[in-house]
Amino acid sequence: MTSVGNIQQAESLTPPSPSSVRLPTGTGLLAALLLAVAFLCTLGASPLLEPDEARYGEIAREMLVRGDWVTPTLNFVKYFEKPPLLYWLTAFNLWLFGQHDWAVRLWPALFGLLGVASTAYLARAMYGRPTGLLAACVLAATPLYFAISQVVILDMPLTALCTLCLVIAWRLYGSEGRGAEPLRLLFWTSLGLAVLTKGPVAVVLVGGTICWYSIVTRKFFWWQRLFSVPGLAAFLVITLPWFVLVSWRNPEFLRFFFLEQHLARYARPWEHQEPVWFYVPVLLLGTLPWWIVAASTWRRSELAARVLGLRWSPATTYLICWFLVVFLFFSFSGSKLGTYILPGLPPLAILIARALTRPPTGGTVLVFRCLFILTMLAGFGTLAAVRLVPLFSSHYRAAMLPPYLALGGTLLLFAAAVVWWAWKHVQRHFPASIAALVLVMLVIEVATFAGRSVAQHYTPLAEAIRSHWQAGDRIVLYRHYTQGIPYYTRQRVILVGAWGELDFGRKQSQDDEFFWADDERMFREWSDGRRMFLVINREELAPIRERFVPKPRELARWGKKLVVVNFP
Repeated sequence: MTSVGNIQQAESLTPPSPSSVRLPTGTGLLAALLLAVAFLCTLGASPLLEPDEARYGEIAREMLVRGDWVTPTLNFVKYFEKPPLLYWLTAFNLWLFGQHDWAVRLWPALFGLLGVASTAYLARAMYGRPTGLLAACVLAATPLYFAISQVVILDMPLTALCTLCLVIAWRLYGSEGRGAEPLRLLFWTSLGLAVLTKGPVAVVLVGGTICWYSIVTRKFFWWQRLFSVPGLAAFLVITLPWFVLVSWRNPEFLRFFFLEQHLARYARPWEHQEPVWFYVPVLLLGTLPWWIVAASTWRRSELAARVLGLRWSPATTYLICWFLVVFLFFSFSGSKLGTYILPGLPPLAILIARALTRPPTGGTVLVFRCLFILTMLAGFGTLAAVRLVPLFSSHYRAAMLPPYLALGGTLLLFAAAVVWWAWKHVQRHFPASIAALVLVMLVIEVATFAGRSVAQHYTPLAEAIRSHWQAGDRIVLYRHYTQGIPYYTRQRVILVGAWGELDFGRKQSQDDEFFWADDERMFREWSDGRRMFLVINREELAPIRERFVPKPRELARWGKKLVVVNFP
């Protein structure tokens, strides 16, 4: 059996250190500017999408309206599924910049850049400057990572803050204690902010990585270097006040937040149940093409010797422990979403970047050739879809797609030309070929999110309501809570027959004025003379249309939904 000591040996099979490679002056700055533009340039390209973006935008908007930064609400009933850090940051943006879509999306993009910068710093400290730059570019151009940086959900802030914690932990591991106190303070501050982003899972991911690495390497002195009285005090000052205040004002919070939303969701979930291997295809697809290119740089004999012999440096061991903690923790969770695996991408990006500093092989040339062929076929296929989609689909989005497909097909053919160049220069100019592939991936990703307006949103319905709104009017949502309607109309809505994620808040408020239990009350309220905007699916209106008195008048339609009104 291989001893633990082998794990701590240097990587004897690694070619000459990439730190000896000279990068042109200004390469890092140019890459940073390119990535910043890519992450920020399309934030205002579409309205907030259903359901997550509009939900988190509305929670932040209600904080400003109510002036209450302790108790989060959604449609003005209590909403305790997540801690408030992203709500606070988004509300600050809305207060500072106004109610703009880009202002709501800004913080996830900034956290995405923070994660990229932290990853670059760690990779540089471990393996040298070229690997640091390459790790940043690989992570930024990884489809799953880039995509989550462009939408308003909590996984990107959690990932960036956990990454910062583990970067600092590695710095402390290699230090002798001199000048370490500011790092300890930053470690505990970042961990506190991570807890305030998504709860105790941050402690599990950060603490689990440090524990596993300490056990594997038997380096238990690390815990002493992390301990800090000022740091622990900062952690408690950041986390405790909100948890204490929200629990004091809302006695039901602790049971719902910790038992139902964390323990029960992990052990006995009622939604998002997936098999234990769920994250394998998520990672294989979400990190294309990088893992394939990286794997192609290894010869089979070298890879077998490295894996079977466990001949990893301490840095590589740390990254593997980090990735496995994230992967295994979420794989054994009963509730799974594809975005949960995001904290495992930074160490994976560094490992991929490390492999990409190796000389290319014949397999690498073959991979680039296949990428060229696939990209070219995708380009021609996308252009063909401009004609075919409207012919074979009656979906309302089919009419919106042709301009985007035409642009996408053109960009894919341009990308194919770049990949062809990269393929032809792999052997002699491998770094240039990798840079070309990074550029191609970023262009494709940015173009994809520039066309995100074809995704699900109902802003036109909200705009129609706002244009006819008068004091005393009511907005009623029939059997579906459409998140964007209250956000864009800036009004509280009434729900009929189904509460969804508002059920907990409904029970606490006991306010039946905004929760109508059945259709009969809706019909009575429709006829009482007060103006009403009813948002309803088209197929749900047809069976009950005749029961409305007066007959509903269609004000607007978008997708599968209509707005009908009871006034001329």
